[in-house]
Amino acid sequence: MSDRPAADRGFSLLEVMVAITVVALAAAAMINAIEGGARAQGAASERVLARLVAQNRMVETLARLSPPPQGRTQGRESALNQDFEWTQTVSPAPGAGMLRVDIEVRAEARGQVVFNLTSFMALP
Repeated sequence: MSDRPAADRGFSLLEVMVAITVVALAAAAMINAIEGGARAQGAASERVLARLVAQNRMVETLARLSPPPQGRTQGRESALNQDFEWTQTVSPAPGAGMLRVDIEVRAEARGQVVFNLTSFMALP
């Protein structure tokens, strides 16, 4: 027990170091959570734009007066300064007189598939 009066007592060096460590760990956890949220928001934004690219390509395909040629077609498109690569595959559908149209959109920077869209169209 210390013989100093209570008013003269302060925190020990060990107590200060423990407090600083606790604050540092809490700050690191908060920074990690904020970073994860920002990353998730960026991925969601990329997915929305990829969906827009796929839907635009599908509308162009389905609005044609003549059926699209069967096979694979590729192209590039930008949406809000993000570049995407799309691949469109047209193949016979299981029903008579039908075509299946598959569109796959990749983020050009990563090459990873971000969105897939499939539709069917009747042959004239």
